[in-house]
Amino acid sequence: MDVELIADLGEMGISQTELLSHYEVLLDANGKLEHERERYHSLFHRAPDPCLVTDQKGVIEEANAAAAALLGVP
Repeated sequence: MDVELIADLGEMGISQTELLSHYEVLLDANGKLEHERERYHSLFHRAPDPCLVTDQKGVIEEANAAAAALLGVP
């Protein structure tokens, strides 16, 4: 085999190992993010007080059950 080809194969192996490592880090971060999203969702929707999420213009994007009851909307 050509020396350059052997070197290229070695570099590809290193790159593959690095990519796998990055992929595992991303999977872990995604799992943590999903856990926090579920936690936020649960806290928001089970809160006894009315809670609203608005955009920068004040348009309501999300409301919990207490806010819906207060406003008389489903």
